Amino acid sequence: MSKREYLLRFLAIIKKLRHIRYATFEEINDYLRTESEFTGFRLQVSKRTFQRDLQEIRSLFQLDIQNRKADNVYFIAEEAQDVHSQGLLEAFDMLHLYAAARQNTEQVFFEKRRPKGTEHILTLLQGIRSKRVIHFQYHKFGEEEPSIRQVEAIGIKEFKSRWYLIGYDRKDGFLKSFGMDRIAYLRVSKQSFTKQEMVNAEAYFKDCFGIMNPLDEDEPQLIELSFTPQSARFVKSLPLHPSQQIVFENAKECRITLFVYVTEDLVMELLSHGEKVLVLGPETLQKEVMRRSKASCERYFKSLK
Repeated sequence: MSKREYLLRFLAIIKKLRHIRYATFEEINDYLRTESEFTGFRLQVSKRTFQRDLQEIRSLFQLDIQNRKADNVYFIAEEAQDVHSQGLLEAFDMLHLYAAARQNTEQVFFEKRRPKGTEHILTLLQGIRSKRVIHFQYHKFGEEEPSIRQVEAIGIKEFKSRWYLIGYDRKDGFLKSFGMDRIAYLRVSKQSFTKQEMVNAEAYFKDCFGIMNPLDEDEPQLIELSFTPQSARFVKSLPLHPSQQIVFENAKECRITLFVYVTEDLVMELLSHGEKVLVLGPETLQKEVMRRSKASCERYFKSLK
């Protein structure tokens, strides 16, 4: 049995339980039989093999599938469903899709992608764990020539399908983010570093929308937005930020609040929604979005003259 067959079976078991919540072994095996027809692999198993699979899933995906003896059904323990296991499942799903797309070129259409810099991830994690200074060439947007950077890295962060390195730039000591698709010639040096007050990257960005660093003197603010009903469907299905809450909704609008720093990323996101969103507060953010919207309209008027 190939390793791919094992992984496909593990994923099918997990997807069945995520979709239906509770299922007997017979129901899961029926689903595996259906998946076998689609994948071309024989995925159905014996009860003994299924029990071994649960142990492998627990080890590989950090998902605890338990048996409720009262009615002999299986389910995924709630506490096991964290962001890391979800990301791992999505990654395996995409690997399976890319492999299947080779035989289904007329049914699967991928977006034309630019390199994301993901080839640097393992090297960066090595440098972060060993607390060693990372050297690389960086071509910042808006600058004609790349520069050489030395960074004390503390983590990597994903935002809108792009990956960023988070770390202290040794040039000025500031905590910065570097787009990994703009990094080249990366290497982990032998020079180690220690920082007495090393920032926890997850905590640092907890109240941020996006990747822009908040200014030290700034504080997170309560942002109130009004979306049209149509646009609200997208915002509700894919929240702008974990702090998002719906405070009012009727047939004409949906009002939400966010508790975040006002950053360039947030302003650009609001502008991307155009007339489908109205900033209700704070006033400073409202005026900034109005100013930029006005400037955009003026450019169009000038081009028509």
